[in-house]
Amino acid sequence: MSAILQDISEKLQKGKMKEVAELVKQAVADGIQPLTILNEGLMPGMDIIGERFKRNDIFIPEVLIAARAMAAGTEVLRPLLVGDQMEEKGTVVIGTIKDDLHDIGKNLVRMMMESKGLNVIDLGNSVPPAKYIEAAAKHNADIIACSALLTTTMVHIKDVVKGVAESPLAGKVKIMIGGAPDWTVWALCVVFTLLWARIAAVFANRAQPKTLNRATGVVLVVLGAVIMLFKVFA
Repeated sequence: MSAILQDISEKLQKGKMKEVAELVKQAVADGIQPLTILNEGLMPGMDIIGERFKRNDIFIPEVLIAARAMAAGTEVLRPLLVGDQMEEKGTVVIGTIKDDLHDIGKNLVRMMMESKGLNVIDLGNSVPPAKYIEAAAKHNADIIACSALLTTTMVHIKDVVKGVAESPLAGKVKIMIGGAPDWTVWALCVVFTLLWARIAAVFANRAQPKTLNRATGVVLVVLGAVIMLFKVFA
């Protein structure tokens, strides 16, 4: 890491908003690529802040101050990352889910998507599930991207998934979810729970007739879906 990128990281950790913005401008003037400044200067600084927060070395006010410094730096880079006349590769509707006001991570994802030539429609924060679907239909989106920081708000994302499945967008729009909670198991539970009833008959048909008849197979599969729903959403 060059000296100026190290300086950007250190100033960000201290929440020096103006200094970070000026250093980013200087790095650009020195010929350092915008993505390099982002990936090797700004983001490592926030990574350190995140680790310190996990260890209780710092607390929410320090995180917010550092986040503002991060935002100041990314605002300098944003027009440079999206300024090249790149062919649009698709449209993304992005937002933080209902009742959740956290949008720093969402804003970074938006910027990175735009830098790759995607047309991004940013709905902001605390976005109701229906608004994602309306915007996706209006802008002919390829992806709906939902963010949540809190476990108390991530449950609303299931309504986005369900709404898409029940709309003309089904099969046409992909859904991305992300944020601080551990999404892997939760996302699988949401997706497979919504699909389980549709594939129950397939499982039942494959059951061995000598050990499990078709009706029993359907009952067991649907029962499994109900149990999964209870564990995820109770």
